[in-house]
Amino acid sequence: CLGDRLRTLGSVVVAPLRQAFGDAPAQGSLMRELQRALDHQAFTEFEASLGRPIETREQELRRLCESLPGPKVRIYRLRRADRPPTADEVGRIGGAPRGVKADDVPKRRDEAMAHVITLDLARLPGMTGPAGARSVSLYLPDPEYGKHHSGGQLLWRGEAELADAPGSVTEARAIEVDALEVPQAIFHGDCEGDMERVRSLVYASHGYALGGPLWLQEGPEGEDPDFLFQFDEGLCSINLGDCGVMYVFGGDITWQCH
Repeated sequence: CLGDRLRTLGSVVVAPLRQAFGDAPAQGSLMRELQRALDHQAFTEFEASLGRPIETREQELRRLCESLPGPKVRIYRLRRADRPPTADEVGRIGGAPRGVKADDVPKRRDEAMAHVITLDLARLPGMTGPAGARSVSLYLPDPEYGKHHSGGQLLWRGEAELADAPGSVTEARAIEVDALEVPQAIFHGDCEGDMERVRSLVYASHGYALGGPLWLQEGPEGEDPDFLFQFDEGLCSINLGDCGVMYVFGGDITWQCH
């Protein structure tokens, strides 16, 4: 019965099967079962694929982005580095950002908020803020509990302010930034096929800047010039609930979880 269903799919099953096999050896008995269950052309393609390297998700994403038609938009994927930032680096996760003195730290009910992440605008061409801004820092009232995430604040800093306060890299991590041209259509909810695959791969990134939000639940679709960045706990180790995502806009901070 399963074989009948698989045969109707034809070669569609080849890529997921190859990904599932990974580098595991293809045993003779399993291959015989697959030969019986799959469409003949699909089995031939799968057998031939075993001698080729597996396409990584990164390679798949870049290949699809280059091959899909339509207008593109540049986004910047954000990754947590396995090293602390150098003292002169602007971007960082945790620690204390450059350019922010103790009196400048936002407060909620007289309690200082916690620094979560700072992005270096020099590494994110296209992200704009107040005139002369070089960095943007996100502060949250209670990052470990998540009760007041929407009450967080952004601090924008210019070059002179960065030079005036060194910040701290203690317990901080550097940020890796990776530019990628993606189809504009992924920021609309009606994509399918390869376009939907790109959307899911971008969403699976632990964080990215610009383009538009990819909502966990529901929200306005499409590119948004006010959208700055989004991230999950894989980028910043804060409480975002069950598979939660933080969405940061120039005029709003919000988050969603299951």
